[in-house]
Amino acid sequence: MQLSDFYPVSTNTSLKESCYGALGALIGLLMTEWLCQWWLGVSPHWLIAPMGASAVLLFAAPASPLAQPWSILVGNSVSALMGVISASWIPDLALASAVAVMLAIAAMFMTRSLHPPGGAVALTAVIGGESITQLGFWYVLLPVFINSLLLLAMGLLYNRALGRRYPNGGKAAPNRHQTRIPSRASASQPMPPTSILPWKSTASCSTSAVRICRHCCKRRNCMRCASGSGQYSVRM
Repeated sequence: MQLSDFYPVSTNTSLKESCYGALGALIGLLMTEWLCQWWLGVSPHWLIAPMGASAVLLFAAPASPLAQPWSILVGNSVSALMGVISASWIPDLALASAVAVMLAIAAMFMTRSLHPPGGAVALTAVIGGESITQLGFWYVLLPVFINSLLLLAMGLLYNRALGRRYPNGGKAAPNRHQTRIPSRASASQPMPPTSILPWKSTASCSTSAVRICRHCCKRRNCMRCASGSGQYSVRM
């Protein structure tokens, strides 16, 4: 462990994108509040605090797997359900809080909907006060699901208006290099030393060798992707 391990990680986010993320959270939460309070007549819990965390992911990091529609809707909903169950069955507040978050994480993993604000949604069901407790299982639908649905709708409109690609889930990343994944039998055998081909190599990526590009995985602009050449490793 080094002191540099505690330094903040650079996100390489431009000032323009940072402003877009902050403005999106403002618009999304404001519209969600307005629609719940004035259009749907939700009272008094027209917006719960965990929606602020969902807004950070949805508007500031829309490409994150944790910010996709399935994660927001299902993750928040199943977490709310686990929170209500824990609050109903466990009288001790501290134990109920811990169990609620534990069950929420387990439920999100099982439904493939991991969404960090879901932990706060589950915790709110336990420590949100008497008015939240009185909602019972209605807490799952109103306000959690309605808040999540309206905030997601605002996020879809806002990100599309900015030309961002959202949602970003459902499909595996394509194999741009057309490399062949070694079989389990060959993977168990010791690999020979890796050789480095020169930059202007004319070797093709379609051969039987497993080629590992040394630039595409780390750099955004790779000469080999554009011209078919580059410095990469070859494992025969």
